[in-house]
Amino acid sequence: MAEKLPTALVKNKAGTFVAADMKSVTAAAAGAVKTIPEDFRVSITDPEGKDSYPIAAFTYLLVYKDMPGAKGQEFVKFLGWAMDAGQKQAQALQYAPLPGPIVAKVKEKIKTISTR
Repeated sequence: MAEKLPTALVKNKAGTFVAADMKSVTAAAAGAVKTIPEDFRVSITDPEGKDSYPIAAFTYLLVYKDMPGAKGQEFVKFLGWAMDAGQKQAQALQYAPLPGPIVAKVKEKIKTISTR
């Protein structure tokens, strides 16, 4: 990765030895698409899939359902940016982008935040 530290291949649930990289972490996240609950609390450690890195996790934000006022409106705009333009910048910042179906679920959840 960016620091050029040595890494090892790790054996995943499918028996494949996988490197830690953006593709393998995104593959791990993709395994959660079918089972991700409405509150997004899910583990992607040791997921299914031959290309999935077994030591992966999501980064979470805890967000109030009601965020009235200008600050709330701006924060909701930021969340929208994070799911659009922000996803395009993820790899350059050493983050694995979210799979499309998860981005779609997050966007739907963002719509439920009240800013009034």
